Amino acid sequence: MTAVIRMIRPLIALAGAATLTLGAGLVAPPATAATGASAAWGDNAFGQLGDGTKIAHRMSAPTVAPALTRLAAGRHHLVALAVGGQLVSWGLNGNGQLGDGTGLARSTPVALTGLPEMAAVGAGHYHSLAVDGTGAIWAWGRNTDGQLGDGTQTSRRRPVKLAGVTGAVAVTGGREASLALLGDGTVLAWGLNADGQHGQGDLLRRLTPTPVPGVAAVTKIAAGRGFSLALRSDGTVLGWGDNLYGQLGDGTRLDRSSPVPVGGLPPVVAIAAFGFHSLALDTTGRIWAWGLGAQGQLGNGLVRQNNPRPILVPGLTGVTAIGSGRNHSLAADGTGRIWAWGNNDLGQVGDGGTTNQPSPVLVSTSPGTVQVVGGRDYSAALG
Repeated sequence: MTAVIRMIRPLIALAGAATLTLGAGLVAPPATAATGASAAWGDNAFGQLGDGTKIAHRMSAPTVAPALTRLAAGRHHLVALAVGGQLVSWGLNGNGQLGDGTGLARSTPVALTGLPEMAAVGAGHYHSLAVDGTGAIWAWGRNTDGQLGDGTQTSRRRPVKLAGVTGAVAVTGGREASLALLGDGTVLAWGLNADGQHGQGDLLRRLTPTPVPGVAAVTKIAAGRGFSLALRSDGTVLGWGDNLYGQLGDGTRLDRSSPVPVGGLPPVVAIAAFGFHSLALDTTGRIWAWGLGAQGQLGNGLVRQNNPRPILVPGLTGVTAIGSGRNHSLAADGTGRIWAWGNNDLGQVGDGGTTNQPSPVLVSTSPGTVQVVGGRDYSAALG
C-alpha cells in the first residue's frame, strides 16, 4: 500500500448518561458498537454528523443516535432505521428531506412519528425513501422532478405512501431520481431522466415508479449522480445513464439509456455509487472501482485519471462492506477496520488531515462494523 496508514480513535459510544434524548423526544439507551452505534466525520455544516454540533470533524465522532440497523446518506442529510423499525433522520432539511414536517436542519436525530414499522431506507441528494413491512414505499423531501414518485412535483415535508407499489425490498436515490428493488428481482425507476437513468431507452421524466425493462434477478441497487447500477443474482452488474467519466464500466464514455453490462468484473456481492464513480465488492473480499478518478476516489494511487472499466483497488482484502461519497470511497473489513480514500478537503476521509488520499488509509477500528456510507463531503459508519 502506497499511502501511510494512520490509526484513528475507534468508533466509540457516548458514555455517562443512562439514556440519550433525541431531537423529537425519542429516548434510547446509550449506543454501543454491539447495539448499532453510528459515527461520522467530515463536513458538518448542516449537522449531518449527528453529534449535536455543526463543527466539521477530521476524525470519527459518535452520533447521538439510538441503536440503528441501517443508514442511508443524502447530499447533506442521513436517514436511518432504528431497532424496532422506527425512522430517524438528521442534517439538512431545506426541502423537507428529514420528514419531520419542518424545514429546520437538525444536528441530532429526530424521530419520524405516525408511520408503520419500516424495513428499509434510502436517500437521494435532497429526498428520502423507505419501505415498510408490507413492501409499500414511502417518500419525502424535494420533488421538483417527480423523484418522490407520488405523481406530482410537489415537495413533501412528511412521508407520503406511494400508490400502486407493493413488494418492495430496497430503495435508493440519485440527484433527482429514485430506484426501487422488488422482491421478484425487478427494478422500478422514477424522477429525473435527463441522462437515461431510468433505463427505458429514452430521456422522459416519470412521476411514478416504472419498471426498468429487461432487468431481472436483481439483488442490490445503487444510484449515482445521473446513473444507476443493478447487481444480479449471478454476480454480474448492469449500469445505465450518465457515462461521461466511464462510471457505467462498459469501456466507453457513452451515455446509455438502456442497461449495459459492466465489463471485466469477477462475481460481485455488493455495489455502491453516489457521485460519478462506482464501486463493487467481489466474492473474495476485494474492491473494484471505475469512473471519475480526479481526486483519488478510485483508490489506485493515482489522481486525475478516469477509468471506463473496473480496476482493482490494491492492498485491501477481506472487505465486507463498501460505500461511496461524492468524490471519496469507503470500506470496512471483517475485523471492523474502516478504510477511506479520495477527496479529503473537509476531512471526509477521516485520517485527521485535509489532504486527498489516492490510496486507502486506515481511519478507524470498530469491531462489528456492518455499513459505511458517504454523502457530498462526509462519511458515516454503523457498528
